[in-house]
Order: sequence, then structure tokens, then C-alpha cells
Amino acid sequence: MLPVLEQPATHFYVALSGGIDSVVLLHSLCALRASFPQHQYSAIHVHHGLSANADSWQRFVEQLCGELDIRLLVERVNLLKQTRTSLEAVAREARYGVFVKHAQGACVLLAQHLDDQLETILLQLKRGAGPAGLAAMPVRREDNGVTYLRPYLALSRAQIEHYAYAHDLRWVEDESNQDVRFDRNFLRHEIIPRLAERWPQMADNAARSAQLCAQHQALLDEVLQEKLVGLQSQDKTLSINGLHAQPERWQSALLRSWLAQFGLNPSAAWLLNLQNQLVSRQDGMPEIKLDGRVIRRFNQRLFCLLSSDLWQINQTIKWQGEHAVSWDAVPVLLTNIRCNQQPLEIGNAPFSLRFTPVGELQSKPLNQWFKQWQIAPWLRQQTVVVRAGESVIALAIAGEKWRLSQQALDWQFKADISRQ
Repeated sequence: MLPVLEQPATHFYVALSGGIDSVVLLHSLCALRASFPQHQYSAIHVHHGLSANADSWQRFVEQLCGELDIRLLVERVNLLKQTRTSLEAVAREARYGVFVKHAQGACVLLAQHLDDQLETILLQLKRGAGPAGLAAMPVRREDNGVTYLRPYLALSRAQIEHYAYAHDLRWVEDESNQDVRFDRNFLRHEIIPRLAERWPQMADNAARSAQLCAQHQALLDEVLQEKLVGLQSQDKTLSINGLHAQPERWQSALLRSWLAQFGLNPSAAWLLNLQNQLVSRQDGMPEIKLDGRVIRRFNQRLFCLLSSDLWQINQTIKWQGEHAVSWDAVPVLLTNIRCNQQPLEIGNAPFSLRFTPVGELQSKPLNQWFKQWQIAPWLRQQTVVVRAGESVIALAIAGEKWRLSQQALDWQFKADISRQ
């Protein structure tokens, strides 16, 4: 614990479930805080609502923090089970969401120990993980503005229990930890004791292997980042032609590294589907979804888009002098609309309608202009079109600047367009 505290002033939050591990972590931190007054110390308890005992666990941590004179934050979360996602994973995601909410710029102390690390390594082996997965839990990790530290990762469960009994500590027992239907509990109660009986150093040796995997992955990441520099643009789109120019053995790793920038960690099967649908094939306009993101292809580049950014304008509003115009579920607003001609239709329009921008001699259908301007298909659906009957006088793509026709200038059409 001492090396953790020997750093510039910060705010430490203990992730406090009330179990033996987190109680020992909080108690040992409080024993040392007088020697490190430059820091602030707090605890965070996440009430998942999964157990009938959850309320009593909250009362316990409230009493404990009162006795130790530690500020406590309690956050209740509502867990929504997702298809093909374990409840354990949903709870973990909610828990880390609470940490991001309350501990920006601070350090969250997690109480995982050596035996937890062995469980994680075995679970990763079961899933067929590579070096990144087999590196298991790092001692230190920074994510979404929060630093996560695991000061007990080299200590065994037995050492933590010895501390707890020596200091006559109290803690709560989560009854779900005894349910061997859960993979981690099955390993903890049925498998690891037998491994430890046969090979007493199993946990230490596995942890050393995890460290070697982490070092190997760090070296690989450095090489991948160097390669990505020449493959992606400033907007983080990825060149498909550049990817094809790489040796085949590097392509999957480069794709995985590119996706990691967006917080995505796909399975091998998902990644193979991405390669087959978007990288190898040249026909069609497929899209592949994962964790709130959509991967699309355009102009021989891959785009990783937020699902929330793929809105469409599906309405046309008749404008008759109103100050502002907006559409349902569309983050674009028109204000200060002025035009000498009324009424106008503002919104979506058939791409077969013709348009002649100022400075161009030819009239072309909108879809031909989109191709010439290299507008991605999903942005075409976000185009605000202003027209009088079949005559397009102005358009703005995805809330950007107006493209006007001579007719719009003659009619003195003006409007402020903004993203909400």
C-alpha cells in the first residue's frame, strides 16, 4: 500500500462492496492516511439491487465508514439484462460507470488479489484469449479520466484473511459468491483448490505469465500504433487499401488496434465477420454493429461511427414565415429563416431532384452531386433540402454550411443552421 500513497496529492476512492477484500483495503488505507495528509480519502459503494441483502450491505458500509471517519458515496444502479451479455458483465459496466461519474481525475482503489488474478487468467484461457486477455488485470490502468489501482494484486486471499482476523474486522458475505453456476465461483471453489493442492505456486506462476503477456502485448501495441499512423487519417478513418497492403498476419491485429481507439474489444468471430463483410468485399454497403458503434465503409475507408450519430431527416415541413424549423429526433435547428418567396418545403427530398449550385453551369440530380462531393451515404440522409415545389434552392449536409443556388440568392434566402 505504501508505494501507492507515495505520490503527489490526489483523491483516493476505495471501491467498497463490504466484502472482506474491500474492507481490509479500506482499513489498511485508514491506518496509513495520517502519514500521507496530502491526499483526500473516500469510499464508493455501488448498490446493484441484485441481492435481497443489498440494503443491509449498504447499512453496513455506512456504519463502517462512520467508524473510520471516511466520506462515503452510495450510488444505486438499475441493471438491464442485455442479450448475450452476462448479468455479471452488466453489473461490472454499471459499477465502472459510477466510478467515472464520481472519480474524474482521481484514483479508484480496487481490492482484487492474487487468487482473483488466477481466476481471471483461467477464464481468459477458457475464452481462447490472446496475449491481451491473458495479461489479465493490470496493477494500474487509466480509463475515461480515472486511474484504477490494484495494490493487493501480489497478495493472496489467505494473506488478506489473516489481516482481517488479526484486526478483528467485520465484513459481509455475498451469498452469490457460493453459487458455482457462475464460472468464476466454479473455478474458485471446485478447480483452483485442487490446482493449489497439486501446485502450491500455481497462482504466483500464473501471475508471472500474465506479466509476460502484458509486456509482449505492450511491445506489439507499439508496433501496431506505428503501422496505424500510415493507415488512418486525422478523422481516424482506416484505409482499406492500406490494410490490404499489409501482410495477412498483421491485418486482424491492426483492425483490433484501430477498434480499440473507440473502446471496442471484439471477439475473434466478430472481427472475422468484419473482415469478410467490409474489408474483403467491395459490393454493397453493409454495416456491422458493436457496443453502440457502427462500422461502415465508404471510398475505400472504414468509419467507426456512434449509433447516435446516424440520425436521419424523414420529414418535410412547409415553411410560411416561421422564425425556426426543427424535426423530431433530429439534432439540427434552423433559426432566423428569411426568404422573399413563400411557402417553401424544408427537410428531406428525393435525391432525383435536380440542383444547380452557385458557380456551377450544370444542373444535376442530388445523388450525382453527392457522389461528386464524396458525401458518405449516411450523411446524405442528414441533408436539409430547401425547395419550392420541384426546384431545390439550397441544401445543407449534416448541419454544415449552406450550398445555395442562384434562385436562393435572388430570393434572399438566409437561415442560421446549428447542431443541438
